[in-house]
Amino acid sequence: VTYQAEIPLVAKCRECKADATLMMQVHDSEKELVKERPVGAGVWPHDSLVISLYLCTTCGKLKATWNQG
Repeated sequence: VTYQAEIPLVAKCRECKADATLMMQVHDSEKELVKERPVGAGVWPHDSLVISLYLCTTCGKLKATWNQG
């Protein structure tokens, strides 16, 4: 069960605007990122985080998005 917004399989490349394909997702199920929050950080992921990495096969740029419930 997740409270995340739907994660698309394709995203627009910020560089060339072609389609970028979802390559990898990172989920902080062990709460390792949560523990690293810098003092004074206004925005930091919590344990519901999913980071999605997209690869543009036209220009080779990576795009990362994050989503948390």
